[in-house]
Amino acid sequence: MKPATAEMPSAELQRLWFATLRKDWSSLVVLPAHPGGAATSVARALAQVGAIHKDSPIKLISGEGADLQNASRLIIDMTTHVASGGLVIVVLESVVSNPAGIPVALAADAALLCIQLGETDFDSAQRTVELLGESRFVGAVTLDLKA
Repeated sequence: MKPATAEMPSAELQRLWFATLRKDWSSLVVLPAHPGGAATSVARALAQVGAIHKDSPIKLISGEGADLQNASRLIIDMTTHVASGGLVIVVLESVVSNPAGIPVALAADAALLCIQLGETDFDSAQRTVELLGESRFVGAVTLDLKA
């Protein structure tokens, strides 16, 4: 999948938004499958499509670089927004390299795994799924950032 570059996210990203809705969620974490991987562009595009599609406000939260202390604040921010009727998308860095994202991901309703073609190694992707639990994921998306 290529990241969106125009005002409106690509048709691929719009379809990805609707695919995430196969599972009922109010909070979604978007995270890369390997250390140093990218997920921000996907999270941003999903929030943009969601804001157009849904009547409720969508909040995009960056949890990149969070430590355990910040993780608690992220969870409170996420759950407070959901409690007020909104949807939340939280972008995290790899939980393989930064375990502070694990409690945030476990507090969310669902997760989306971002796999970079030519970059993500199978062991990191598998470890990410093991750390969070397979049932937590709504799916995975492949990114070709070199295209």
